[in-house]
Amino acid sequence: MIVFLYGPDSYRRSRNESALLAKYRTEHSALSIGYFDAYDYKDEENESAAWDAVRDFVKNRSLFDDKKLAVFRAREEKVFIKEEIKFLKDFSTRKDAMLFLSTNSAPLQPFAFLLTAPIQSYEFKELSGIPLRNFVQGEARRRGLVISEQGRARLVAEYRGDTWGLMTEMDRLALSSARDFVSSRVTPEDFIGTVKKLAYGHGGSAISALERALHNEDSARLFNVLTGFVSGEKKRLMADYDAKIKFGTLDYESALTDFVLSS
Repeated sequence: MIVFLYGPDSYRRSRNESALLAKYRTEHSALSIGYFDAYDYKDEENESAAWDAVRDFVKNRSLFDDKKLAVFRAREEKVFIKEEIKFLKDFSTRKDAMLFLSTNSAPLQPFAFLLTAPIQSYEFKELSGIPLRNFVQGEARRRGLVISEQGRARLVAEYRGDTWGLMTEMDRLALSSARDFVSSRVTPEDFIGTVKKLAYGHGGSAISALERALHNEDSARLFNVLTGFVSGEKKRLMADYDAKIKFGTLDYESALTDFVLSS
């Protein structure tokens, strides 16, 4: 089985990938996940070594593996080297392993089969116009904000093509007293209290607070807001988590759990 995620909007692509990974973790209790990145290799001639690592990961199974899931970040534009066409076509019908492929670009013609069944493909174009304004409205609602029409237009104009920057700005607005974009706020008062428990608490109380928060809140929002409350070593720790999340080796829920357990 192959899941192919492509397109320049890395924020929505990353969020969708995290949601799918969480889904498969729930469905397969003994799921073994491996992360691979073509950018770890200096040139395309060595890129085949990355695919060799994927093959070795899938082939080497233990008694405790339910399924293998390889997450591969491909190079831009060329997407994959031609030698892997047969491997990918064969992999697309496998039942014992899954492959998540992620790249900024649509595949070139030799890899057009990645857009057809049985492969599950998801495109993440850069949003513009009405779809982008609707996306901003939905993300604002998730953060408990009601943003005026003029405010949405300003956000869209300032952050067009930079979804990560847009989401960071909306998280800042959710915490600030700024009124330039926001017409009203409906953030539950206990959300900030929960974030403070995660930022400053420890032990069982912090773990319980996280469990309740993950049940009721979006993990990405929780992570981004928490980052604004911590300082010092905790701030550096959150920066490390953020890099791993954007790289694709960690998801928000796992990062939050590790943060609380290490506090």
